[in-house]
Parts: sequence; structure tokens; C-alpha cells
Amino acid sequence: MKLAKKVLACVVAFALMSVLAVSAFAANGTLGVKAPATAAIGSKIEVVASISGAKELESSTFAVSYDPAYLEFVSVTGAPEAQCGNPEAGLVTAAMAYATTAGYDSKDLITVTFNVLKDTGSTEVKFDVLDDDLSGLDSVTPGSATIKFTEKVTTTAADTTAPNKGGDDTTAPTTAPSKDIPKTGDAGVAVAAGLVLLAGAAFVASKKTK
Repeated sequence: MKLAKKVLACVVAFALMSVLAVSAFAANGTLGVKAPATAAIGSKIEVVASISGAKELESSTFAVSYDPAYLEFVSVTGAPEAQCGNPEAGLVTAAMAYATTAGYDSKDLITVTFNVLKDTGSTEVKFDVLDDDLSGLDSVTPGSATIKFTEKVTTTAADTTAPNKGGDDTTAPTTAPSKDIPKTGDAGVAVAAGLVLLAGAAFVASKKTK
């Protein structure tokens, strides 16, 4: 019941906007879509629909179309007087009445927020007039943007562990060698010197006894 009332309200609003558009000055314009080039599953993204070069535009109705299998409608905000989202149809509509007779040199009209439902592939978001016959735009160039989906990046324990600054060799000894152990060459010299001293002492003692 709530959905039916919302749809009915949208229909009434756009009917009024369309009546105004019939009496509006014809104008030309270029529509654009600004969207992130890539988006990860589970994230929220914003798609901005804009218009430029629409001289003497007084009123018109617009539509952002998307694939609901890839993007989930969350909300729509912006300047137009009437805004409606129809998730099942993959459509967000917006009506604008009596902007200025000078028209729009460049203006963001609506911002649509989506949830990303996929982690592979890509999808296209389009922005166009809702009805060419009732639009205040005599000639319009529609806009579009392609969004590529990626996997959500997760951080693992291995990624957060600091590397071993000591290098790959984890078997290095933790105790320093004893400084009291003499080298083999030094020990030989010490023994030879001791023998010389003993021989000298024996020689001195023998001389004294004589």
C-alpha cells in the first residue's frame, strides 16, 4: 500500500511537471553522469547527474536508469522539485520546473546513492530525459558512465605482521663465544715460552750449586 501511494504521488508530480514542460521554451542540452570508475561489493557509491548548455530551459523531467541486479537504490537528493526512486524498474526520476530563462551552463541536478551488489563485471548508469515529447528540451545528448566492480579488500594477520629486520636467517646463535678460550697458535707460543723459562731457571740453579 505504501509503495502504491508513493508511485501514485510520483505519477501526479510528473504529470504536473509535464504540463509545465509543454509550455516551456524549447532548449538544447547535454546530460552527464559522474560516477566512480571502480567500486567494491558492499560499498556505497554516489552517482551525480548533471546538465549543461540548456539555454532557455524552464522545465523538464529526467531519469537515471541502472541495473538493479548490480546496484541497489538507497536515496536521491538534489534540486528538482520532484524525485522518485523505483528500484524494481531500475529507474530514478526527477522533475524540474522553471529553472531560469538563462538556462544552465553547467549544473548538478540530482545525486543518487547506491549499494554495490556485485564483485565482478561492470554496469552502465544512464541519464536521459524521461519523455522526449513532453520535455522542455528540444534536443538533448544523454549521458552515461560505466562502473567496474571489484572484490572487497580484506586485511589478514599475515599482512599486518612486521617483517623480521634481522633477515631470513633465524638460526643465528644468541650467545657470544667465550673470550677466555685462546686460539691454537697463541697456546703453542705460551707453552714454548714457559719451557724456555723453566730451562733458564734450571740452568741458573745448576750454576749456583757449583
